Amino acid sequence: MKGLMYKIGNSGFTNVFLKVAYPLTTIKFNQRTNKKISKQPFQICITVDTEPGYVKKDYTRKWITKEKDNPIGYTAGIKHLLDLADKYDIKLTFLLCTKAFSYEEKDEIIPLLKKAFKKGHEIGLHHHPERNPLINGKYPSSKFYKTEEIQKNLRKEKEIIKKCLGEEISKNVVSFRWGNWALFENAYPALEKEGFKIDSSAVPGINGHLKDNKIYDWKKEKRRFPWLLKDTKVLEIPIATFSMFGKTFRADPFLNSQLLINGFKKYHSNQTIKSKPFKFVVITHTNEMTKEDGSPSYVLKNLESFIIYAQKYFVQFNTLSDEKRKI
Repeated sequence: MKGLMYKIGNSGFTNVFLKVAYPLTTIKFNQRTNKKISKQPFQICITVDTEPGYVKKDYTRKWITKEKDNPIGYTAGIKHLLDLADKYDIKLTFLLCTKAFSYEEKDEIIPLLKKAFKKGHEIGLHHHPERNPLINGKYPSSKFYKTEEIQKNLRKEKEIIKKCLGEEISKNVVSFRWGNWALFENAYPALEKEGFKIDSSAVPGINGHLKDNKIYDWKKEKRRFPWLLKDTKVLEIPIATFSMFGKTFRADPFLNSQLLINGFKKYHSNQTIKSKPFKFVVITHTNEMTKEDGSPSYVLKNLESFIIYAQKYFVQFNTLSDEKRKI
């Protein structure tokens, strides 16, 4: 059923329907509009959860698991994204799950990550404690860990990155996203203590897995502009979310390119956005960029369609850490 939904979501008819239905796209802002309109380009941050897996023939995803999975999401996925970034001269933020370094293919993955960093893309951390054999966590969500446990795991991941990618890249790992958006307050001080300056786990208006250990809960969060996580200096730059047909969506090319374009247009046209610094954060995954055989997936094409459309406007594609310095 899910595969059929994604297949329908990427049909030409659906694209046309969503384009016509754009006026139904809504966003709620808790900020007021300033009179002064910014002359700076609209900032877009494409963040990439860098994980194993691929898009299956039925349009669903083969995801990261505890056990052995397919590293094609790292090898082909990163390569496709680097080629795309070169083609359109944009910068990406790769939020890396360090499970990458548990595969025999790590000798292929490491040069790709070093190449990405050398080209000006950002390498951050994407934390999947339960599904990463190098960490061996008990739970997916931060809700079930003590702050000290989280800090220990984050330190371990940074040490792995330093060992595999070198000190220069390691010291520039300042952006973070908890797997499944499952960040809770007990994790905030651990992020700051381990040198992270930016988090992008928040998905305002969305929650899930409320009755199991994958719980994440941003349902009551209304803020769209960056804010400091409670009692820290860590800046939360939320993933852009918007509503349509009574459902809240993330800015994500997986389901449909036109849906993402609708969200972008709504944010870009809003006077509140134009009157103060803002970051339109898109979320995607390396395992969504490739099929099992390593060929490009429909999601890569969706992302490319979005980039082509967005570049018709006065925009700039930057990394999360680039954005931190502009606030």
